[in-house]
Amino acid sequence: MWGVDVSRLWQVLALGWFGVDRERAFAVELALHLLHSIPVTLAGLWVLTASGLSLDDPRLQADRPGL
Repeated sequence: MWGVDVSRLWQVLALGWFGVDRERAFAVELALHLLHSIPVTLAGLWVLTASGLSLDDPRLQADRPGL
């Protein structure tokens, strides 16, 4: 439809069954996706930095003991 994955498509279609037009349903689904993914990403970055790791070069950090 818009180049999105299958779960997004089903969510838009499900909202359509309740009378929501596709553009509005896509906007609602996109907002819900962002509301779910942004906090998880921020929490993951916080845990990464709190553990002393970084995304600079994971190959160098793989030899480091501790985790």
